[in-house]
Amino acid sequence: MDKPNVVQASSFEDAVFAGTKRSKQCTFIIVEGQSAKLFVVT
Repeated sequence: MDKPNVVQASSFEDAVFAGTKRSKQCTFIIVEGQSAKLFVVT
């Protein structure tokens, strides 16, 4: 059996609707760097 892939994330934003009835409204976005994160989050 293969080992699962695990990614360590040092800085992330929680999805507000994750695990709720509205979880389909969540979007997964990957960016590189804090300035890119700030651009996406705002």
